[in-house]
Amino acid sequence: MTAPGGPAELRELFKSFANRISFSQHNVFNPRITVNGNEAHGTWYFLGPFTFRKDKRQVWIAARYEDDYLKVNGTWKFKHLHAFNRMLAPILPHEEGSEVRSKVAVFTN
Repeated sequence: MTAPGGPAELRELFKSFANRISFSQHNVFNPRITVNGNEAHGTWYFLGPFTFRKDKRQVWIAARYEDDYLKVNGTWKFKHLHAFNRMLAPILPHEEGSEVRSKVAVFTN
């Protein structure tokens, strides 16, 4: 995923998340950030439980973030945010469709 260009687009993206997801716990860890002057690159890992509104399905989602940052007037800003899905699995393993999947569309509209 590449982050939208401005504040209005970001608001729409997060509204779409709220329309599809009733609960999530966003746990981001293991940052690796490389700084080169006023630019930086970061790799982060994400794992969290989600409940989707449509069918009340509860799943674990794992992803990797690859982010680019830019220092503007002394403040670090996101330049690009990329999310790469790694795993989707049911929270309760006995649920129907309990296979672990590597593709999930939670980060797209």
